[in-house]
Amino acid sequence: MNKGSIRMALTGALTLALATGLMGPAGARNTAIDFGSGSIGDWTSQANGTIGDVTVSDGDPVADVFIVGDSLTTLGRSDIIAAVNAEGRSAAVNYWSGRPTAPAVNWVLSLTTKPKILVMATGTNDIFDPSVMSAQITRLLAGLPSTTKVLWVDTHASRWARPADVQVADQRNSGWVNVQIHDKMGPAQVIPWSMWLQYRGPAYITHYLSDGVHPKAGTGTAFWAEVIMKSLRPLLAQL
Repeated sequence: MNKGSIRMALTGALTLALATGLMGPAGARNTAIDFGSGSIGDWTSQANGTIGDVTVSDGDPVADVFIVGDSLTTLGRSDIIAAVNAEGRSAAVNYWSGRPTAPAVNWVLSLTTKPKILVMATGTNDIFDPSVMSAQITRLLAGLPSTTKVLWVDTHASRWARPADVQVADQRNSGWVNVQIHDKMGPAQVIPWSMWLQYRGPAYITHYLSDGVHPKAGTGTAFWAEVIMKSLRPLLAQL
């Protein structure tokens, strides 16, 4: 199946979800439906924190860019901060392992002053219910001022330790998440993590990932940070 056919199939799945009511009100998570990847479980006690200054000075956020993410960001936070610093700019990172997109959006919208540049690195934990993604992106964009420039990192998931049918479901569901990210954000605002991982087929995936989802410490996290920087550098240069 070529890329166009895959995209049509995923878009058809999204349309079917809308038509049959799989999406709850305003994108609410539907825990009654098994999408094949299992349950998200309790993520609230997993590793989390904020590095960098998200406070306000003279009416502007102190950090030039905010990165908000899940366990991939937990692993790669030092790499992305160092990469932004190398451009002469400052970064703040809010990471929370296991966190889906909705609470990450809540955190951003709770900020008194919104960031100049925002990188959303969430969606991997929405494979357990991909139907909510579009509504959460809409909610975030509606709550941000036009002065905030937003980039969104798309997803790749296929947990090698799980049975084959779950790995397939992970791929299908991460693809569904990605269709919504690409459709809502547009190509110029999507950081194509999934594309770069698949750039040279399985060789890149096994070289950079430890388990089919998370980047390996060092080689993988540096690659993850550089993928983000390919899209981020032009925006930093405009500040």
